[in-house]
Amino acid sequence: TRDSLGALGAYIVKLNSAGMFEWSYGFDGDNADYLWCVAASEGGAVFAGAMFSSSVVNFGGGNRSRGGMEGTTDVALVRLDPSTAGWTGDRVFVGSNYEGINAIDADSTYVTVAGYSESLDLNLGGSTYASNGQADIFWGRYSSSTLAHNFSGVVGSTSPDHPSGVSVDPTGAVYLAGHFGGTIDFGFGPVSPINAIYAGYAYKLNPTGS
Repeated sequence: TRDSLGALGAYIVKLNSAGMFEWSYGFDGDNADYLWCVAASEGGAVFAGAMFSSSVVNFGGGNRSRGGMEGTTDVALVRLDPSTAGWTGDRVFVGSNYEGINAIDADSTYVTVAGYSESLDLNLGGSTYASNGQADIFWGRYSSSTLAHNFSGVVGSTSPDHPSGVSVDPTGAVYLAGHFGGTIDFGFGPVSPINAIYAGYAYKLNPTGS
C-alpha cells in the first residue's frame, strides 16, 4: 500500500513476463510529483524520469530540493535495481522555472533523456542553458553505471517546443521527435510551422552529440 503525502505521488510497477506483480517503487513530497517515463537497460538497470514540484523529495538516497519558485517543477533521472526496486542513484536537473522530462532510452553504456525547460539557468551537467522564451527542447546522455554527464544540449524557439520521444541506435546516434511552435534552428537554418500552430520534427545527433 502506498499513500501520497502531497497532492500526487509517483510510482512504477514491475510485472513479470506472465503479467504478475513483482515490485513497486514510489516517492512523494508536499506537492504534486510524477514519474513520467521509464526504460530498462541491457546492463540490468531500470531508469525513471521524475518530475517534482514538492519542495523536498527523497528518491531513495537522501533529500533533494526543488530549485524554482513555488509551483514550478524540476526533473530527475533515477536509477533502480531491476530485481528489488532499490535506489542505486539519481541525478537532479534544477532550474528556476518549469522543467519536464518526456522520454528515456537506455543501454548498457549510456542512458539518454529528452525533456523541456522554461528556465534561464538549467544545468544538465555541462553548460548552463537559457530558454529562448517558453519551453525549449533539451537532451542529455549519461553513463548508465555512474550517471556521469557525457553530452547535453538545448534547442528552441520563442514558442513552446517539446520532445515526445528519444531513441538511440547501435552506433550511439540519438534521435529526437516532437513538435515546435515557432521559428527554430536545429543547425541547418531557421524553420517555421506552415499553416499550423505546431509542426513536428525528427532530429538526429551523431554519437558525439553534434
